Amino acid sequence: MAIGVGLLLWLVWGGRAATEHWHHYHGAAKVLAIGCVITGTTLLASRRERK
Repeated sequence: MAIGVGLLLWLVWGGRAATEHWHHYHGAAKVLAIGCVITGTTLLASRRERK
C-alpha cells in the first residue's frame, strides 16, 4: 500500500498532467489496490485467529 501511495503522490506532485502519463497512474493504482487486498486479507486472518 505504501508503495502505491508513494507512486501516486510522486506522480501528482511531480508536476505531470494526468493526460500525459495515464499509464503511470494506472500502474500506481494497481499497486495500491493489490496492497489493500493483501493488507485486508492479513488483518481478517489475524482477527479470525484471535476468536
